[in-house]
Amino acid sequence: MYKKSAQIIILIAVCLLLYTPRVFAISTFVKYPKNPILAPGQNPSILYKDGQYKMWYEVNYGQGWRINYAYSPNGINNWLVPYQTVIPVGTPDGFEMDESNPYVLYDDSAHLYKIWYTGASSNWALPIPDRFRLGYATSPDGTNWTKYGWVLKGTDGSWDAGGIARGESIIYKDGLYHMWYAATDTSVFRWRIGYATSPDGINWTRENNGLPVITPTEPWELSQVEYPNVIYNNGLYEMFYASSAGDVTTQLVYATSTDGINWTKPPDKNPLLTGTPNSYDGELMTGPSPMRMSDGTTLLWFSGNVSYILLASDGEFPPLETSTPTPSPTSTPTPTPTPIPQVPTKLVILIPGMTASWNFNDLFKCQDSNSQWSFMPFAPLVYNPLINSLKANDWKTSTFNYDWRKRVTDNAQRLKTFIDANVQAGEKVDVVAHSMGGLVARSYIEQEGAQNKIDKLITVGTPHKGAVDAYPAWSAGQAWGGDVMWRLYVTWVERKCAPKTNHNDREAIQQYAPSIQDTLPIFDYLIDNKTNQTKPVGSMNAQNTWLLSSIFKSPFNGTTVGTLSGNNEKTSLAFRVDAPNPQEANLGYWEDGKPVKTVTTKAGDNRVLTMSSTLPDANSQTMNGTHTDIISTKYAIGKILDFLDATNQIAAMMATQNVGNAQGSLDINTIPPKKHKDFDRFIKPYITPNSGLFIIAYHTKLWVMDPMGKFMKDTDGLVSYLNPKAGMYKLFMWPSEKDALIIVAQILPNNVNLWREYPINHRFPQIRTLWFDPKHPKEDILH
Repeated sequence: MYKKSAQIIILIAVCLLLYTPRVFAISTFVKYPKNPILAPGQNPSILYKDGQYKMWYEVNYGQGWRINYAYSPNGINNWLVPYQTVIPVGTPDGFEMDESNPYVLYDDSAHLYKIWYTGASSNWALPIPDRFRLGYATSPDGTNWTKYGWVLKGTDGSWDAGGIARGESIIYKDGLYHMWYAATDTSVFRWRIGYATSPDGINWTRENNGLPVITPTEPWELSQVEYPNVIYNNGLYEMFYASSAGDVTTQLVYATSTDGINWTKPPDKNPLLTGTPNSYDGELMTGPSPMRMSDGTTLLWFSGNVSYILLASDGEFPPLETSTPTPSPTSTPTPTPTPIPQVPTKLVILIPGMTASWNFNDLFKCQDSNSQWSFMPFAPLVYNPLINSLKANDWKTSTFNYDWRKRVTDNAQRLKTFIDANVQAGEKVDVVAHSMGGLVARSYIEQEGAQNKIDKLITVGTPHKGAVDAYPAWSAGQAWGGDVMWRLYVTWVERKCAPKTNHNDREAIQQYAPSIQDTLPIFDYLIDNKTNQTKPVGSMNAQNTWLLSSIFKSPFNGTTVGTLSGNNEKTSLAFRVDAPNPQEANLGYWEDGKPVKTVTTKAGDNRVLTMSSTLPDANSQTMNGTHTDIISTKYAIGKILDFLDATNQIAAMMATQNVGNAQGSLDINTIPPKKHKDFDRFIKPYITPNSGLFIIAYHTKLWVMDPMGKFMKDTDGLVSYLNPKAGMYKLFMWPSEKDALIIVAQILPNNVNLWREYPINHRFPQIRTLWFDPKHPKEDILH
C-alpha cells in the first residue's frame, strides 16, 4: 500500500517537473568581440520573423532623428540596410520634428506590424510640458507605414508632463497590451518609467495610480532610469533598462516583477553592462533590446556612443553560418543530366572618391601613419544605395577606404594588400570605383599586369585624363571649384599643415597631398588671356607625370573594363590665364599662369569632363547627371549592376553599349536597365550641397545644437552640416586635455572658404554660441 502510494507521488512529481514551465535566469553578459554589428544607428527594436532578424532603429544623418529598417539572417552580420526613413516625418498638427525610440510587434491575427515611437517637437530641449508624444502606426510589410496619430501624451502637472520618450516596451498578454514607458517632467530632463495598459494599442490607461513603477532606488540606477524593454517569461516580467547620473545613460540594468508594477532589482545581476573606456560604448550605453532564445540564452542588442548598435549575450552567440543538415538515406537515384555548377557569390569591392574618406588624427596632425581610414559622416548617403542594392542582388561587398592624400600608385599597392586579404587563391573580384578610386584601380591593374585579381572594373566619373579644378590647388594651394568636401580638404591642408613647417600654401599642398598632381589634366586647358593661344600641357611646369606615362589600354591585362560618365552639368573646361603678380611669382605660385576666368561646358558631371572619364576600347556609357548622381541614382545603379551581371567581355560590352540621344547621353529617368531584384527602396535622392559648416573637435567631446533645436555629436572629431541653416548653434564641450581645440570651417558659395581655430586652454566643460550667417560671412563666429 505504502509502496504504491510512493510510486503515485513520484509519478505526480515527475509530471509536475515535465509540465512546469521553464523559467530561465540570466547569467553574466559578455559583449560580442566583433562589435559594432551596425553603424550608424541606435536604440534598436528587433523581431525574429520569416527566418530573419528584423531591426527598426533610429539614425541621424544631420537632418534630425529618423526611423530606419534593416534585416540580417543571424542578427549579427550581413545586415541589409535600406538607409531611408521608413516612417514619414511630420504630423498634421505640426508637432513632430523628429522620430525615435521605435518598438515593433507583429500581430499574427491581423497580419500587421505595429510600431510605437516617440515624436519630438522642436522645443524638446526646453523645460516645458508636452515636448514628446507617443505615436503609433501599422504596416503590412514593416517598411510602408500608416500613421494613426498620437496615442499617449504627458499629463499636466505630473511626473510625465514633459512627455513620453527614451523608450517604450509593449507586450500583448491576456487580451491587453501592456506598456512600460520612460517619461520626464517639466524640468530639463528627469526620467522615470511608468506602466499603462490598452485593449487596442491606441487607447491607454495609466496603471499604479498614474505613478512611475521604476524610480532610482539602488546605487546602480544612479539618478535617472530610462529605455525600458520587457520580456515575459512564464509568469515573470524581466525589464532591461538604462540608467544615468545626468542626461547620458552609461550602463544597462535589470529588474523583475510578477505583476508589472512592483519590481525587484537583484544586486547580484546589476549592473548588467557598463561601458568599456575608449570603445564603442565608452561614452554612452542605451536602448537595450533583449531576445530570449529556446536554450535559455538571452541575446541583448543595445547601442553605444550615439552611433553604434552592439550585441551582448549571457550564453553562446548564434552561428554566423547555418550548418548543413545531415541528409537522410535515399534509394539509388536514376541517372540525371550533369547539373550546371553553381557560381560562388563574387565579392564586389567599392573604391570611393577622394572626398569620401576620413581619418581625424592623420588629417589634424598632417601625418602619414598608414592607419585605417573610413567614410566621412555623409559618405553613406552617396554610397549606401549602391552597396545595399548589390547586397539585395546577392553580391558580397567590401569598401576600400584610403588616404586620398597619397600618390595613386601608393594607394594601388595598398589595394593589392586589401584584395589579397579578401580573396582565396585563384579567385577574382569585381570593382566599382568612383572618381579617384578609378585611378587607384587602374594603377593596381597596371602594376600587377596579368596577375591582377580584378575580373570586371567599372570606373564611375573617374578623371582618366585629369580634372581642371586640380590646377589651382596644385599651382597655388587654393580651393577653386569642385564640391564642398574638396574645398574643405584643400583649405584644411593650407590652413592646418602649411604653418607646421613654414610652407606656403602651394608647398603645403604639394608636400601633404601629392595625389592632387595625379589628377591634373593631360589635355591642353590653359588659354593665354592676351594672345588667346592654348598652352601645350607638355610645356607646363604643373604636369601629371603619372598619367602622361600611364599605359592603360585594351585588353587591360585581362580585366573587363567599363566606364560610366556624367553629362549635361556645368563643368570646368579650361582657364584663361595672365601672369602672376610679383608677390605670387616670388612664392612660386601660378608658374604656368594665373586664372582670371573659368571656361565651362555642359559636357561633364560638374567635376569631371565626359571626355576625361571615358577610356578608349572600354565599354563606355554616358548619362545625364552630376558626379554623385552617376553613383547613387536608380538609373546609374541599374547600369552598374548590368555591367557586373555580364558573363563575358562581349556581354559586358553589350550591357554598356552607348545608346542615347543626339548628344550620346542617357537621361537618368529613361531607358531602364535590366530587371534586377528590387532595390528602389534603397534609393534616396542626394542633393549636392553648395555650402557646409564643419566644426572640428580636438581633445574634447562635442555636442552641437542647431537652430532647429536638434543635437548632433561629433563623429571622430567632426560635426558636419551640409547646406546649413543660418542662425545660432550651441556647442557643448567636455575637454579632455589642456590643448583642446575647436576649429570652425565655413565652405560657402563663390569660393568663400573660412577657417578659424579656438583654443580652449582648460579642462572645464563649457557652452559656447556660434552665429552662422552665410549671407554676411565672417571668419570669427564662435563666442
